[in-house]
Amino acid sequence: MTGFRPIAIVGQACLLPGAHSPAQLWSAVAGGRDLLSRASAATWQIADQRRLMRTDAGAPPAEKIPTDRGGYVTGFDAVFDPAAHRLERALVEGLDPLFQWLLHVGRGAMLDAGIDPGQRLRGGAVIGNLSYPTYALNAVATAVWAEELLGRARVRKTGLASPDRLNRFMSGLPANLLCESLQLTRGGFMVDAACASSLYAIKFACDWLASGRADVMLAGGVSRVHGLTIHAGFTTLQALSPSGRSRPLHAQADGLIPSEGAAVIVLKRLEDAQRDGSRILGVIRGVGLANDGRGSGLLVPSAAGQVLAMEAAYRGSGLTPADIDLIECHATGTGVGDATEIRSCAEVFAGARGVALASLKANIGHLLPVAGVAGLIKVLQSMAHGVRPAILHLDEVNPALAGTPLTAGVETTEWKTNSVRRAAVNAFGFGGNNAHLLVEQSPTTVRAKGVPGAALPARPRCAIVSVAARVGDGADVRDFWWAALSDAGTTAKNAAGAMREIRVPLQGSAFPPKDLDQALAQQVLTLEVAHQALAQVKTMPFERTAAFVGMGCDAEACRFGLNLRLGEFLADAGLAPVAAERLDAVRQKIMPVPVAATTLGLMPNVVTNRLNRQYGLGGASCAVSAEQLSGLHGLELALQALQAGEIDAALVGAVDVGAEPVHTAALDAVLPEAGRVVSDGACMFILKRETDALRDGDTIYALIAAESDPVIPGAVDWTSVATALQSRCGYCHAADALLHVASAALALKYRLQPPVEGRVVLVWAAP
Repeated sequence: MTGFRPIAIVGQACLLPGAHSPAQLWSAVAGGRDLLSRASAATWQIADQRRLMRTDAGAPPAEKIPTDRGGYVTGFDAVFDPAAHRLERALVEGLDPLFQWLLHVGRGAMLDAGIDPGQRLRGGAVIGNLSYPTYALNAVATAVWAEELLGRARVRKTGLASPDRLNRFMSGLPANLLCESLQLTRGGFMVDAACASSLYAIKFACDWLASGRADVMLAGGVSRVHGLTIHAGFTTLQALSPSGRSRPLHAQADGLIPSEGAAVIVLKRLEDAQRDGSRILGVIRGVGLANDGRGSGLLVPSAAGQVLAMEAAYRGSGLTPADIDLIECHATGTGVGDATEIRSCAEVFAGARGVALASLKANIGHLLPVAGVAGLIKVLQSMAHGVRPAILHLDEVNPALAGTPLTAGVETTEWKTNSVRRAAVNAFGFGGNNAHLLVEQSPTTVRAKGVPGAALPARPRCAIVSVAARVGDGADVRDFWWAALSDAGTTAKNAAGAMREIRVPLQGSAFPPKDLDQALAQQVLTLEVAHQALAQVKTMPFERTAAFVGMGCDAEACRFGLNLRLGEFLADAGLAPVAAERLDAVRQKIMPVPVAATTLGLMPNVVTNRLNRQYGLGGASCAVSAEQLSGLHGLELALQALQAGEIDAALVGAVDVGAEPVHTAALDAVLPEAGRVVSDGACMFILKRETDALRDGDTIYALIAAESDPVIPGAVDWTSVATALQSRCGYCHAADALLHVASAALALKYRLQPPVEGRVVLVWAAP
């Protein structure tokens, strides 16, 4: 594994509850202010949110929401200027605030870095995003469903105004628009690793800089999940604080409080920042990622998985845990979560003395995918002011801290150090995603620690050793082969359209059938194609295998919120009130009573975490969203990790179950194409380094050469997305690009001329 190349943080911006800038955030933290508040009727989109806070034993779990307190962004209209972005004003104004928040903080971070936001740059953006339904996506879905129920003409006369259907693409499009607005020519994508998302994004952005792919990167997170949905979801998981208080590391902590917001940092290679005379806010010295693997379950954090991420951060960084003064903890305020983090930190920092613990969540709640980067910005402010602020509300320390080298910050103290101020930032997500980031205030000692400079190591070639695919109602890769590549493909049956069934073997399954029955189809379909892909290989180093799956938010997830606010929906539609018994019956048709398995079944990151749990994968894993290019970015992440020696194998997939009314209506409005058939589909590859694949005796479908390699005899250069495959297999939006890669790999393996025009990605060679 190569050393971590030091990366300078040269700009920052945030839009958080009660803090619209890093300076305001620091003022709130230093002043000991609690930034949480009660939800408004508009926030939950119901007239009286108290009606869901039921105590009767017979009420469904999602309707026993104990508190409406949360971190809510207010006053954004006063600071947002739609005309400041290089996009059509009407487009910007029609977008959900999720998009607007990201545009706002992205531009603000560039200005803070002293970079002209209109200047074309060889840069990109990687943004963490909890790909749960936004308010606007909920509105798009309910409007489409209402049109099916009532007719389009009647809906237009109701209060069910349909927002711009571009809002359906909230999983990957915000990063694309950010890059377009800021003229970042290398593009970008969004990742969902649950609560670790923004630290995952920072790691991937650092990798782009270290490999020379970009010269400037934006990284961070954004979250604006439908408020009622997220509170109800955490209620089903028994994770929401009944007391309505966020008390990380407290002996009486009883759960988390969700928050929303956006935060972004600007990154450069350290030597470039020094050369450019940039103001350096801090230097990232390492980022470690890992997964819990099988663990004890998707909802039970694993100290072993967290330790793996911490150890990965120090490996190649030139630092040891003894160099760290402070840990900005993940510390959600849940009993099991806090105790697990204390245990993992105590193990890693066993040789250190008096390591201080801090937690922004005490002030602002759990920012979900934004939590890691917001904690990092707080640490940068703390370093700059030379102060370690007390953890708010911490009047009784978690007893698990006794006998450890860890000290919870019960009082504000001066940040004294014998060298450079250094800190670690933790982020651990539902499903087992773990991240640990190392940051220091000054770059003066970086080279003295022996960290690699500008020289880049050779990048080994990687091999595709397995291909699995299902499109339409085809059963497997053979049916995909027949439809996509054979001369008879244009007449193949079931080549395009909806998928009628998904077949997952239950023998050896890590998940009870009832839990899978509650899961979205994209989660179960991903399990099926992964099972098919793994059946083709002889040897897998599961503990050093990562999983990256391209996907987008399934509109079916909007049924959760609609179920809870059905009465308001009917009122907006101008329909007569429905008796309570009838209302409950209709709710059951929309979605069965939500329980914990329902919430897990809707979580976008769980698309990959089910693979970790089923097969014991220990490498970094996340969902990747860039709309049509989602799977392609997942492939690039796998290549980067393999070539850097961080993993020894990768499951790379893409899934889209979009042959349904909401997705189809949005595509027709945004990407109209006459005669197009929208298909359900998924594919999965297994990647290894070429040398490892040869050693293991794997079948090699195709080789992916390093960009610097000479053209190989028999190679095909596929560098843009083709469209002819769609006429045979239909259009699988988030899986589109990776299905083209699958057709290329199959064609090379079996020496066929693929029936596609154009190119797909990198350099592919028949072995």
